[in-house]
Amino acid sequence: MDHPNAPEVVKQARRMIDVADARHPGLVEICRTNPMRVADMWRDDVLIEFVDDGVNGSGRLGPDGVPATCHMETGDGRPVLRVFRYRAKSRTYFSLLHELGHYLQRTDPGLAVALLGQDAEAGIDFEERACDAFASRVLLPDALVSDVIERCGGVNAYAACTLAENSMASRSCVAKRLVDIMPNPGMIAVYGAWKGMFCVTTGGFPPYEPETPLARYYDRIHDYMDQRYLLWHARRAERFDLTPGDLPVDLRDGAPARMSMCFQRVGGRYQCFMVFEDGLRGTAG
Repeated sequence: MDHPNAPEVVKQARRMIDVADARHPGLVEICRTNPMRVADMWRDDVLIEFVDDGVNGSGRLGPDGVPATCHMETGDGRPVLRVFRYRAKSRTYFSLLHELGHYLQRTDPGLAVALLGQDAEAGIDFEERACDAFASRVLLPDALVSDVIERCGGVNAYAACTLAENSMASRSCVAKRLVDIMPNPGMIAVYGAWKGMFCVTTGGFPPYEPETPLARYYDRIHDYMDQRYLLWHARRAERFDLTPGDLPVDLRDGAPARMSMCFQRVGGRYQCFMVFEDGLRGTAG
């Protein structure tokens, strides 16, 4: 089941990229190599303040208790984009582009019309989702994603690892980007030895809620995480695809699905992508 405004969010994000390129050409190309140059590109339009992430790495408040925001009025006439500086640079890049997305939606008449077409609560959700979609599509442009998916045989863990290795996007950004284009319901999980687990489902529904149908994937994640990690550790590989062709699995309710899984070594530690797709049998095993 898709989020009710998912198609409109994607349209809004693509319009945002067009507006940004019209104002300062080359945004996508610059972000392929050095997204921090965005701050210089837009310095005449906005004042960008980088602050340390202040609440246990949560991305909610800075050290002075002020959240990351897009303030539309300042003393010198420029709006202020308040952007968190994370330990992981890729997260800072995403935060910078997300806040730029707020600025674009509030200053371009065409983009603002889409926001006004939502009711109050839905409008806030729509704006946030559009900012996420804008940031992910700048860091992971359509052409790159399409090429990787074609080379890797679909939206799978191997494609996720390949995108992470060939872009400036964080692994959570890769997960969000790919889950939006999965052809069937499913979930993408990123597991790190030092960061715990990040999960996102098709349609944007939180996978943690018991009533969410896709929550049934969690049992299978932990089952396969334990045994597959032991295999990876024994092989000491820099990276390998654990499930070439996908692995058939049965979910908690007995429904068929397929899973792919790929490990990467990142800074001496490991991270793992797991991609589940509902209603299909895998081709391995």
